Amino acid sequence: MSDGSWAPFTPSERNQFIRLVRDFDDLHVFLLQYFVSPTAWLSAHGLQEEISSIYMASVQTPLAAVFQRPQAEWSEPVEQAANDLRAAGLADIPLTTMMSADGVLASRTNEKGLRFLAFIVESPAAEAEPPEDL
Repeated sequence: MSDGSWAPFTPSERNQFIRLVRDFDDLHVFLLQYFVSPTAWLSAHGLQEEISSIYMASVQTPLAAVFQRPQAEWSEPVEQAANDLRAAGLADIPLTTMMSADGVLASRTNEKGLRFLAFIVESPAAEAEPPEDL
């Protein structure tokens, strides 16, 4: 009997990833996808202008363009989701740390996060759409 599409994942990974599928919402998955490559995502969605003038900022700066609504509406759920992703060992997203443009646009989804995305068979990261409900 074949293990099918789950074959590349260890039993331990499968157990953890199944739990995360149950616990995470669309925002968690979107943030993982976005932070695979913020530059690629912003470019794919026609938002490269939003990042062209960044000199020093936090990773929240381009997120304002991503969510296209006041920061007060998305800040708290994004912070909670980022903390959840960090706790699960899938990404490290320092939302308020000031950094150069290279830092703002750096990948934050780590190898385990990429494996989780592969586990849930999500579309290419740059094609992800932000959730409407935060």
